Amino acid sequence: MGYIKGTNRSQMTYWALEDLVGTESIVRVIDRFIEVCDLEKLGFIRTKAAETGRPGYESKPLAKLEPIRMDD
Repeated sequence: MGYIKGTNRSQMTYWALEDLVGTESIVRVIDRFIEVCDLEKLGFIRTKAAETGRPGYESKPLAKLEPIRMDD
């Protein structure tokens, strides 16, 4: 089956998401780092799509998300 695909980041609505991130931002480093990593070798357990059920989300975009602290 495969993964649920996210929206293309270069797609224009009123602005492109790529234009909102500065060229020197640490976010670009994190993005590139996750893209070149083999998450399975790093110990992530759900890196392959299941054959049955509703498709899940790809693990690479999820690894790029920052956890939200509820105590802030």
